[in-house]
Amino acid sequence: MVFEKKKHKVLADGIAEDIKNAIIKGEIKPGERIIESQIAKEMGVSRSPLREAIQKLEKENILVVIPYKGIYVNILGKKEIEDIYNLRVILEAYAIKKIIEKKDKKILQILSKKAKYLEDAVKKGQVEDLAKKDVEFHRTICYFANNNKLMEIWEGFTEQVEILISLEEKYNKRLETTLKEHEELLFLIAKGEIVESQKKIKSHILDSLELLKKHIS
Repeated sequence: MVFEKKKHKVLADGIAEDIKNAIIKGEIKPGERIIESQIAKEMGVSRSPLREAIQKLEKENILVVIPYKGIYVNILGKKEIEDIYNLRVILEAYAIKKIIEKKDKKILQILSKKAKYLEDAVKKGQVEDLAKKDVEFHRTICYFANNNKLMEIWEGFTEQVEILISLEEKYNKRLETTLKEHEELLFLIAKGEIVESQKKIKSHILDSLELLKKHIS
């Protein structure tokens, strides 16, 4: 059994999170069909909140609903993954520039705290938790750019990025390298090195993309 039984009146968001976590852990594979009746039985929930959760995950492009065929875990192609990661480079390089220009020590303190959470996940060898903490670190960078449109675009693919980071880490087992790259980026931001920080975020994201692409068929 993949899913634990849920209490009554469970929110659709909670069900959606459990399904997403099952995908991140590899308990449900990309391309695999989602059986509503089976999940509803395992979680002990009715079809109504489950369908709301499925609709939410469909909007996030994690699930694909094919009429007359069923519900499947979305399989991202190389082109789509490349588009996401290349867009991340543009958005996050811009956000880093804005953060450094602010010269706000509180932002650095918050980013340092996020990096510490990453370190804790690496020490425990928890790939799924690392993926969540990784996304949260990058989300924080974008948030402090104080650009609502940037955040709107970034949040549009954040769920997919979390799954991709988890897959990339499982494939390549580079937890320590990931942590080191984030620490180096944070050091450059703290020094106020705009150009070098932008180079670091670009290489960090694109190196991850290249490693991920090696395992995508």
